[in-house]
Amino acid sequence: MSEKSAAERRRYRENRARRTAGPATGTRWSITDARIALDPTLSVPVAAVEVGRSAVAVERLRAKWRAGRLPAGLADQVPPPPVKGCR
Repeated sequence: MSEKSAAERRRYRENRARRTAGPATGTRWSITDARIALDPTLSVPVAAVEVGRSAVAVERLRAKWRAGRLPAGLADQVPPPPVKGCR
């Protein structure tokens, strides 16, 4: 392997680590945006467009919501997730 390709791979890994790092790269959810993103009447893509975030970000927030793992400041301000199996 050439030295150049090793350096390119190292730069790629470093840049990727920076892009995918934890909360330092993202912004916190506002209460208003979280309420929109967690609205079960909206599809994930529609909610993502409304709040200006990616669909993956909305899906992750919804997964945390359903699992009861929202930060306390958010959990107190949004409705509880729908109960599975109830209509």
